[in-house]
Amino acid sequence: MSIVKGNSGNVKSGANAVNEITDWGYDEKDNVITKPHAVGDTAEEYAAEGVKGGSGTFNAVYDPADATGQATLTPGASVVLTLNDDSLETVGSTYLSGTVVISSVGKKSAAGEFISRAYGFSGVLTEATY
Repeated sequence: MSIVKGNSGNVKSGANAVNEITDWGYDEKDNVITKPHAVGDTAEEYAAEGVKGGSGTFNAVYDPADATGQATLTPGASVVLTLNDDSLETVGSTYLSGTVVISSVGKKSAAGEFISRAYGFSGVLTEATY
């Protein structure tokens, strides 16, 4: 069985790697519609509407020198985002990519910890293989 460890992934904004990523996640969805009830129905019926959606988050240790990565990720920014399982982009490894809107940037500073950033985004990503 082949496995991929989480410490081998990365995030890109356009063609540039975002520095100091600690984790990322993505949720894909399809809107579900409910059929109106008819006389004699005994159970609800559902169908996929076919309108895809997606959202996700990623976290990073703050790097003020990352002008082509973290600095491009401001709320409202539209960026081509790539989430890699394998930062070496090995032939056969998968990634997710697409245009997203950065919906939030959380900032955290605490005693005894590195300053961090938490990024939220909305947009549909497509899976592909290197």
